[in-house]
Amino acid sequence: MDELSRRRFLSLCSVLAACLPACSGITQRTRIASAFVVDPAVGDYGNTLRAVMRTVLPIGSPEFPLDINVLEERFLRMFPLEDERQFLPLQRTLTYFDHLDLAPHVAPPLVAAERIAVDVPVRTSEAEFRLQCAEKRNAESLACDAFFARFGPASHFSALDGNGQLAWLRLWAESQWSVKREFADRLRVLVCIAAYSADRMWLEIGYEGPLV
Repeated sequence: MDELSRRRFLSLCSVLAACLPACSGITQRTRIASAFVVDPAVGDYGNTLRAVMRTVLPIGSPEFPLDINVLEERFLRMFPLEDERQFLPLQRTLTYFDHLDLAPHVAPPLVAAERIAVDVPVRTSEAEFRLQCAEKRNAESLACDAFFARFGPASHFSALDGNGQLAWLRLWAESQWSVKREFADRLRVLVCIAAYSADRMWLEIGYEGPLV
């Protein structure tokens, strides 16, 4: 895994979030994307963030020293989503991630974000990119079909059970679309940073603390 860059992560969120409003007219099932033009309320992404934390970490286990409230407070102190404008794209992308019904329909805005991520036409030709997109659409459709066949027609990540949430996060992490893979990876890393930087975790991971 390459070195985590908060700037790179936020720029990725910006690419996705900036494209999302254009989804509203693509299909009926993507109508909710138009709501991302405005700032999401805490309730629109807070449950999603907490659900991701429970998916990534063994919260609730007797051996894990942080509860969900402490972890969320640490995360929001380190990455102040509500206080700094630069985190607005992260809020929007968390909201997008939560809406399962957006994923099976690969709308042009997601393709536009992928175009930037893979650096067309510098690193990939237009013809190669079109061929790759066709293959990615097919793979994403099959993956989503398999997910919904297993877990049912749920509409929100935060409403899934633990197994469903793990499967959805893994679906993003293993997506053919690089922007979705990178977002899932960086979100997991940020959650782990918030957790394992807590001094309460040091004993559990064998860290004796700073020398000074």
